[in-house]
Amino acid sequence: MKTPPPLLFNIFYALSLTTTIACLLVAANELKWSRTGGFYQLVTANRASVQIVIQILANVFGWIHVTAICRLINYTTRIRFNKDAISLDTLRAWIALSMAKMDWDLPIIWLLPLVLFIALTLIPSALWAGAITPVSITTVIQSSLQVPSYENVSYIKMWSPGNDRPDSSPLTRNAKGLFTYQVGVAFTANLLFDAASVTVSDSSQPESPHAKFDNTQYAYLGRSYGVGSAAGLGDNFITNNSLATRYAYQEAGYSAHVHCIYNKSNALELNSQGYPYLYSVSGFLPDSPPGDPEYTNCAGVDDKQIVVMSVAHSETSPRRYVAITAGSSYKSLDATQCAIDFTPMLFNVSVSIANRNISVVPAGETADFNPKRNLARTVVRQYSDISATGTNFYMSLIGNALTSSIAGWKLSHQNSSADEATLAGLEQAFLAMTDDMLVAYGSAQLVVGGFSQATTALVHVNALRFGTPGYIYAIFSINSLVVLAFVAEALRTRRWRKLIDFDYLDSRRLVVGSSLGGRGISNAVLQTGRFYTATIV
Repeated sequence: MKTPPPLLFNIFYALSLTTTIACLLVAANELKWSRTGGFYQLVTANRASVQIVIQILANVFGWIHVTAICRLINYTTRIRFNKDAISLDTLRAWIALSMAKMDWDLPIIWLLPLVLFIALTLIPSALWAGAITPVSITTVIQSSLQVPSYENVSYIKMWSPGNDRPDSSPLTRNAKGLFTYQVGVAFTANLLFDAASVTVSDSSQPESPHAKFDNTQYAYLGRSYGVGSAAGLGDNFITNNSLATRYAYQEAGYSAHVHCIYNKSNALELNSQGYPYLYSVSGFLPDSPPGDPEYTNCAGVDDKQIVVMSVAHSETSPRRYVAITAGSSYKSLDATQCAIDFTPMLFNVSVSIANRNISVVPAGETADFNPKRNLARTVVRQYSDISATGTNFYMSLIGNALTSSIAGWKLSHQNSSADEATLAGLEQAFLAMTDDMLVAYGSAQLVVGGFSQATTALVHVNALRFGTPGYIYAIFSINSLVVLAFVAEALRTRRWRKLIDFDYLDSRRLVVGSSLGGRGISNAVLQTGRFYTATIV
């Protein structure tokens, strides 16, 4: 018996293709390989066409597995064919198994295994489809982001009011909004709105989102802590990638803490200037320079509607104070005093590009990025500008905003006393406004001053990976079993050395084989009386 030529086993050589692909799929899953960019856009834009290609490939790869198994069955049975006599029913069963087709006329003893085998042959192509179908995922890449730099703080100072004076604050107005270093005057309405609408139940997390003071449409979820101004302003490298969904980075900033008390012994007094409708508030704050009292002019129909926030202009005090002097219409605010402390912190900033929201979480204390505290000092001094801008002739917008914050606190803490609600409401209002002003200065540094520094951002982008892990490992296992079966059978049969030339799947060989049997075959059929159970010798 001559050894069959290697070309006889061509179908098994095709297993090298499925093995290579199965191994690549496992490696891609383990190493988390993914594709983005043009490939992602091509696939997502042509889902139907891609699915057709996937179905064709899955059927081809499944056909290789099924054909390999069928050829194994064929070779094994042909070797047995040379040794033992078999019935025609057995031969028909072998033919059906070798061709993976149903023969409903077989005896039940063969029919049930054949049905099970045919059902199993449907599995590989289905698993291949799940293993090679591109699946949408999110992957992370690094990109550059411009955040505010405070190495140059020459613009962060008190500026004269008005935009037409030589010493007025520089500003930029463009499609993304208004950006200026005089944030107390420019954003009084925004600041008072946030102060009035902050309704928090603790001192750390506001309950409702609040928007940045620009046209980028971003809003903070929780406290901003004065960071995150780069969202929509310094993230062009990121947002230019149409597949980017969100990004995260770290930024240094100040965590503001506000503590308010009633200071009945303060030296601030509200007095008439001796002219109708003109009043002044003068006196000393805890951080006022010796011999240099604070002085504020104000106007009103009478002193009942006046609310003045006094801020020391000292450049040496690390702690900043804001004292409120109010008329009888806002009696609960009178003689309150708030200390604002700034702790340098590192923050984790997460920006959702799709939802236009920003989340900020403290990551721990860090070195002070502005040791001279120009930023902290100037932010607190903006309250004097807000005081001057937020008071009109008939009412105090500041007083209304602060009392709204107090009412919101009282509503959520109904067991608190009036004084407790007043002080807590003031703390939340000043906390919200201080955070907002820190963000506004960061935006001004980016847009107006052009003072920025690059930092690394981790960007989440839409991508594709091939297959689902369960299907990948399932098809890898099936492919391995088929290869192992092939190798084991090749070793057992010594590469099918005893394989006969007669192939019962070849109709020509069946005709020739029958003619060689002559009347012996017909006599065997006549003796049994049943054609299908005759034994071939």
